[in-house]
Amino acid sequence: MSRLFTAATALAIAILCSGSVGAVRAATVTRGEQACNIRLDGSIKQGDNAQVADELAKIQAGAHVVLCLNSPGGSYNAALAVIETLLGADRIVATMVPRGANCYSACALIFLAGHSSPRKDEPDRRMDASSTLAFHGPYIKPGEKEYDPVLVARAYREGMKAIGKLIGLSHEKLFPESLLSIGMEKGPEEFFFIDTIDKAGKWNITVTGTKVLRLANQKSIFRACANNSIWIGSIAAHDNSRAIGIPFSNRKYRAALPDFGDEALWTCVADVYDGGDKGHFLDIHFVTELDSPDLPGPDELERKVRAAGNAVPAPGVPVWYSLDKATKLKQLAGGTN
Repeated sequence: MSRLFTAATALAIAILCSGSVGAVRAATVTRGEQACNIRLDGSIKQGDNAQVADELAKIQAGAHVVLCLNSPGGSYNAALAVIETLLGADRIVATMVPRGANCYSACALIFLAGHSSPRKDEPDRRMDASSTLAFHGPYIKPGEKEYDPVLVARAYREGMKAIGKLIGLSHEKLFPESLLSIGMEKGPEEFFFIDTIDKAGKWNITVTGTKVLRLANQKSIFRACANNSIWIGSIAAHDNSRAIGIPFSNRKYRAALPDFGDEALWTCVADVYDGGDKGHFLDIHFVTELDSPDLPGPDELERKVRAAGNAVPAPGVPVWYSLDKATKLKQLAGGTN
């Protein structure tokens, strides 16, 4: 908690003075089309939560909603109010930064509130590989030299409350301290960009709009298991894999790679399905026994892929899990998914 607690000082000042990137214009909240049920565009201001609530009310209760974001940032208090609206609604609301869009600072906090379950504790936040997502600490606007100490003290108290409210809004999976603390500590000219597959994987962010991807070889399968293991906070096995082709049978292949996790008790079971011109599909399960009832059959991934059609996100885990962790997201851009 110490790093995030320290960041409360910066957020406190934001209660008086919140910034955004580029030209400031008030946000507009509108009904979207296709992949976006609702769109929020522009600088985030007080009252945006009411607009979001109005649009949500027009959508059937219990429905799965996608809120698309394109904003340079704005008021942190207004962003917190939008978050409370999303988490208090009787709709399941995923968040998305669509193709070519930008989501900075306060917008990025709203982005984290995307969820996939009625309990609001499982993340569903998506960013197109071509988009920009950046976390940024609040700061005093340049040129404002003097502040009333009474107002600053009051703002600090309010900022502390805001930090506590943000932490208490939902499960750690939605608002991970490890990410918030890094973002909040960035100075006026700094941003923490979600720009690599390591950052997206670590903080449960789905990357859409990628070009067609295929696993290069069996070593790629091991890398997918290793990355997944590390991103969920476990330990990867030693790499004994070889860069040889994947021996598909009827477009399917299952690999069982041992020695993952604490005390090397877990086996990574990876299923690969060749979807033709749609590329490869991948699913990963960690089990202690290969006859575990929790392990789906080897045909299950193919069944899910066929049933899902062109749904986003696709079944299983992303094939980009198999890439080097330093791979830039923009290198993956180019698809329509």
